[in-house]
Amino acid sequence: MLFGAEFFLWLTVCLLTNISFCDTQDCLKEAESFNFDFRYTLPSFNAEQPIQNIAVYKYNAQSVFLAVRNHVYTLNVALEKIASLQTGPVGSPNCEVCKSCATDWESKAGMEDNDNEVLVFDEEEEILYICGSSQHGICYMHYIEVDKLNQTKCLFKKENNRPDHCPDCVASPLGTQVHVLADSHVTYLFIGATVNSTVAKTYSPKSISMKRLLGSMEGFAFISDEESSLTVLNEFLDSYPIDYIYSFSSEDHVYFLTVQRQSITSKNYETRIARLKIGEYEVRYYRELVLHCEYEPRRRRRMAGGRETLFNILQAAYLAKPGAYLAKELSVSENDEVLFGVFSESAPQSKAVGQRSALCTFPVKVINAVIERDMKGCCESSEEPLKRGLEFYQKMEYCPQDKMRECWEKPTKTSQALSRIDRFDGALDNTKLTSIIVSVIGNFTVGHLGTADGRILQVIIQRSFKPHANFSLSGSDPVSRKVARLKDSLLFVTGKKVTKVPIDGPGCHHFLTCKSCQIAPSFMRCGWCEGSCTQQQECQKKWLPDTCAPVIVEFQPKSAPVNGSTTLTLCGRLFRSPDAPPITPTSHIVQVGARHCTVIPEESNDRRLLCKLEVTGKPQPETLTAVKVTIQEKKHHGEFSISGSISLAGFEFVEPVITKVTPTYGPQDGGTSVIFLGRHLTTGNNQEVIIGGKDCIISRKNNTFIQCTTEKVNLLKEDPLVVVIDSARVTAEPNLQFQYRKNPIISSIYPTCSFMKGLNITISGTNLNSVYQPRLVFTDDKNKTFEKACEQPDSAEAMICQTPPLYDDDEVEGKLTVIMDGVQNLKAFEMEYKMDYEVNPFDDEDGEDRNVYKLTNGEDEIKFRVS
Repeated sequence: MLFGAEFFLWLTVCLLTNISFCDTQDCLKEAESFNFDFRYTLPSFNAEQPIQNIAVYKYNAQSVFLAVRNHVYTLNVALEKIASLQTGPVGSPNCEVCKSCATDWESKAGMEDNDNEVLVFDEEEEILYICGSSQHGICYMHYIEVDKLNQTKCLFKKENNRPDHCPDCVASPLGTQVHVLADSHVTYLFIGATVNSTVAKTYSPKSISMKRLLGSMEGFAFISDEESSLTVLNEFLDSYPIDYIYSFSSEDHVYFLTVQRQSITSKNYETRIARLKIGEYEVRYYRELVLHCEYEPRRRRRMAGGRETLFNILQAAYLAKPGAYLAKELSVSENDEVLFGVFSESAPQSKAVGQRSALCTFPVKVINAVIERDMKGCCESSEEPLKRGLEFYQKMEYCPQDKMRECWEKPTKTSQALSRIDRFDGALDNTKLTSIIVSVIGNFTVGHLGTADGRILQVIIQRSFKPHANFSLSGSDPVSRKVARLKDSLLFVTGKKVTKVPIDGPGCHHFLTCKSCQIAPSFMRCGWCEGSCTQQQECQKKWLPDTCAPVIVEFQPKSAPVNGSTTLTLCGRLFRSPDAPPITPTSHIVQVGARHCTVIPEESNDRRLLCKLEVTGKPQPETLTAVKVTIQEKKHHGEFSISGSISLAGFEFVEPVITKVTPTYGPQDGGTSVIFLGRHLTTGNNQEVIIGGKDCIISRKNNTFIQCTTEKVNLLKEDPLVVVIDSARVTAEPNLQFQYRKNPIISSIYPTCSFMKGLNITISGTNLNSVYQPRLVFTDDKNKTFEKACEQPDSAEAMICQTPPLYDDDEVEGKLTVIMDGVQNLKAFEMEYKMDYEVNPFDDEDGEDRNVYKLTNGEDEIKFRVS
């Protein structure tokens, strides 16, 4: 669970650094409260082999048609197989459909498998077109009756086709997009097919073509043999592939989205949209426009290393009308169609993409406006003639501005690209998107985005990325760009499986907290069901669609003096709902045992409550108790309100006590380190020590120990030692006083030399016993210092201290200073350090003690040897 992991990390840091969150008077930011690993059970169908295509007739969505190699399955709305049509292998006695076409095209290898490249409906009638990779890409037309494929027709007429001219050859095994359109009761196919030299020799297909269904329904015909198609020129068939990703129609045009090289000489790739005009079934009005999907980091991100990115490879696209909120953002109406595309960034000179993705929106009317504006520049107003482009389709030429009609009636690539900014502002930095389908629910534009690792991200499309669902459909297969809508559900393909997902989301169980549950989009129909987020029909207890209770995670401090006015910091969540009225002491009530704690509104927010314990003036007992929070927000126009009570045990009222203080005197200049011993000395928040009417600055403390340093005073006096915790005076032993004494004066030291290991010296002066623990500090000629504490002086006039030891190989000179707490302007004395002496024993004679030398009668001299 994400929140638990974050809390553990915070706790570890606090323990290692000995810093509590209360030291900063702040609370942890609430973790994202989702469990995106929750596995939803969703209806699915396993086709036992990779799914190639999916189709649903949108005007009567009763069946799902699923294409795999050699078969098309019919599924009902529960994704149960109700029929199967065998479309291959060609040459198999079981393929009845194959026998209906008399092509005389026999495969050299015997039976020929059939990949169902095209599976598309005629939207005017319940007719399904299936075009395969076998038999040179011919198609079959199937009437839909009672949710089954009936009256199969082979769209092929032998005498109309030959190897170099085959209007009935539609599908390319390298990839094909087909859009079926009825115009004046005539059916037209707009076709985009990927070709190379091998395919061109055997299929004679076209890259872009428009074909008319014959009235006899025996095949197709080009509207114009010369003007109804475009094909990559022979010399570029293998060096300039065009991948067709998506096709759609809008008002007067049919569009194809492609990924192709920037030019015939470039190895870098880009995304383009190609447009053909409905009613003019010739390619003279063919236009191409480059689409750019870009990410531009804001200034702060640029400074942190963020970079501008062009997401150049379209992965999937979908045409839809926007909801009211997105329409306003895009400055379009809710009736305007918008192209939604998910893009990835490729490596230079490659189509291979990484893990970064973006989503961009292109209003169709903006696409058309850019094309028209650029064509005017081409044919009317440019300062110099512009290139038409499309050198892979036609010889390079310029726009002839003196022949207006001829200029407009020629295939042209616009000179300018249409750029849009990533709607998610770079948030999909580690996600490779592979699929998209867009729906409008209420005023929201909802996107379901498929990923390369088999997941679906459900998001409201706006200028921020906040997925409200993120669930897995497959652990091994990417989500295909082949998607469909089935009534109020969406169909996604992952490998061999198709899965049905409710359009409003898979469920609510991935929301872990009441807040995340209640702020989920309203169309998900989520509510809180005593510890979990569910839809109403799943809840067997009380279901709350608009209310949450507060949660306490932690509070500080853990204890307070029984009579103190301690400020408590309560950390948790749901202390205030979004858009709620301000926090007040009446809407938010905190009780600590029997004591009331008044909320401080200006210091409180949705994750933190600060309150101050009220002082009753009555004797209070020591006790262990709980902190209770009761919140009752007024109903408001936000997504939910807070109502309820919560308690957390572990708070203690204690009686701090001082049992010992050392020392109880010091010099008038202050600087004395005073140590207090006792119990519960760090309870509450604020500990203060007052000596001589001034603060004693606390340097260290724990529950039984406080150390502070006295300040300078103007008068010699003896005052009580006062410790205050959160306005409550701490109980101390009777007559516990601190005496300020006269400042000491140092007059001399003797001797003024020392051995390296240290030497006792006598320090003379006055008021020396005003300091509890003097210190000697020696500073050598290299400015290095050495220090040693002295014993407590017994006399006011003299004291004995040992000089600090040195560790040097030679004699050292320097200054010796006697530190007398905070007393200033003390004299520094010259001091010389000599090497340590060594005593050699006497010669050993007759086993005598070598440390004793005995003189005999008549001996009056002793010789010493010093080393």
